[in-house]
Amino acid sequence: MNYKLNIKPSKEQLFYIKAWLSQELEETGEGFGHNFNIIKDYFDRNQLILLLYESQSIGFTTWEIIDEIVLKIDIACIQSKFRFKGAGKFMIQETFEYFKSKGVVVTELFCQPRSSENFWKSIGFIDMPKIRFNQHELFLYYPLITPYSKSDSSENDMIELWNCEPHIASTKDAKWI
Repeated sequence: MNYKLNIKPSKEQLFYIKAWLSQELEETGEGFGHNFNIIKDYFDRNQLILLLYESQSIGFTTWEIIDEIVLKIDIACIQSKFRFKGAGKFMIQETFEYFKSKGVVVTELFCQPRSSENFWKSIGFIDMPKIRFNQHELFLYYPLITPYSKSDSSENDMIELWNCEPHIASTKDAKWI
């Protein structure tokens, strides 16, 4: 397949997406067609990435950056006739590479609809540890950097993550480095 990411989509490409989302919603009663205003808001903020196949828009990802190092994927969708052909995996992996080059170290998402959980986990997403601030079972994350041990690098090269309330983190060892 001849897939390519477009990080600066045009309005014409956006409205092509609107057309296939609307058609999918009309035909199946499912999909992100009812979220088009949200998708357009992301487009207006330059937070929409398209997946192209032979210059045709066949998928998209809406995103935001949190605290300069976390990529939050809000919506990711592939046109139904391109699903289960590697298009979604390509789109997400290329999106990861793009943001990794910008210094992002982890991706998070709220997995919805539930039926997409298998896809996200098949490309390496992991259940977010359950803590008070995040009790939903479909909250997933994916590290964009390879973990390494303290002996392999200096303290300035590490990110440490805890699986506890912030006020007690200073009394515990980090769960992930």
